[in-house]
Amino acid sequence: MKHAPLAALLFAVGCSGLSTTTDYDPATDFSKLKSWAWFEAGPPNAAVDTLTDTRIRGAVEAELVGKGLRKVDSGAVDFAVKYHAAVQQKVEHRPTTVSVGYGWRYGHVGVSSSDVNVYSEGTLVVDFIDLQKKELLWRGTVSGAVEPQRSPQERTARIQEAVAKMLAQFPPK
Repeated sequence: MKHAPLAALLFAVGCSGLSTTTDYDPATDFSKLKSWAWFEAGPPNAAVDTLTDTRIRGAVEAELVGKGLRKVDSGAVDFAVKYHAAVQQKVEHRPTTVSVGYGWRYGHVGVSSSDVNVYSEGTLVVDFIDLQKKELLWRGTVSGAVEPQRSPQERTARIQEAVAKMLAQFPPK
């Protein structure tokens, strides 16, 4: 079960808390990109199970096709798509303070404490690569807290939501 959190990744997270970032080469004319292919077949590493790999690939494919880009299984393409996934432990400190006042003569009593929350955060990185130049054209990242108790249907929906949020910023304006 060493890689169990990675199997669920961020895609089993709750309804909020997804953060995304993107970066790209401003010299790229994204309007010329029409066809794409996966950079390699299969999960990017042994820690990503085939169920999660299928969900990620399906979500990316649906988003790109929805943007008018054509997936090509062989032959020349305008760009290749590769993804990376990781999970890391995070610690969140939430300080709490309780103050009690007894009036001006008796002083003031205050108590401070802090709640500590240890959780797993999953991150998905999707890269669009120019194969001819061997350069990165665009990178999107989405991260969120992992909740591995989600059902397979919830995991699929969450992957779709995470990928849609990330790829909403593609192509760059």
